[in-house]
Amino acid sequence: MKTYFQRIVDNVKCWIVDPLKIRSDLNHINSSTAKFQGDLYHHTRRLEELIKAFTNMDEKLEQQMFLEQVNRALHYSVPDMFWVKDLNGKYIKANDAIRKKLLFCEDPIGRDDRSLAKDIVDRVGANNHTFGSICGNSDLEVLRQETAMKFNEDGIVNGSYMMLQVHKNVVRDAKGNVIAVVGVGRDITYEVNLLNKGLALTKCEEARSIFKEIIEHYRFSDRS
Repeated sequence: MKTYFQRIVDNVKCWIVDPLKIRSDLNHINSSTAKFQGDLYHHTRRLEELIKAFTNMDEKLEQQMFLEQVNRALHYSVPDMFWVKDLNGKYIKANDAIRKKLLFCEDPIGRDDRSLAKDIVDRVGANNHTFGSICGNSDLEVLRQETAMKFNEDGIVNGSYMMLQVHKNVVRDAKGNVIAVVGVGRDITYEVNLLNKGLALTKCEEARSIFKEIIEHYRFSDRS
């Protein structure tokens, strides 16, 4: 049985803190704090990466939506014909204007001008559709020179005369290799017809003037 003095010593020991234990506890706290700071830094970086990823995703979505709007405008709203062909002359893209005004085909993708023209010729006859015989040649010329070029392409389209003013250029990939031909065609048939009528009227006026001079000349000769 402990004496009164021993009990007092035991109580005093409970009040005295061991320095080694304090140091151990501090080391543990410092280690835990360092781990917490490391985890916090890691999670902060991860959060920043996620925010950046979501921001880039939003930018990509906005860019994609913008490109889709441009694509819809080119496909449905632009009255000019717009198309892209691969190196073999097969359509990769064709807007609504060229499908309805020239190709008369809902889905020309993967086909070339000759096969599409053959379908029209089989339907309306060779004399009623001659357009397209020179289109492939102009594609080859653009591919040969690898530069933007302008052509006037005309012929009978589904029974009616048509003239197109066509601008073509090559399409390159990221490495600079030519991978396709892009074209834009504007129907200038109406303008050409007006010009021809104007030239015809001019020639009629010139002929009328010459004829009038001849008549006046012979009238003067008869009087003499």
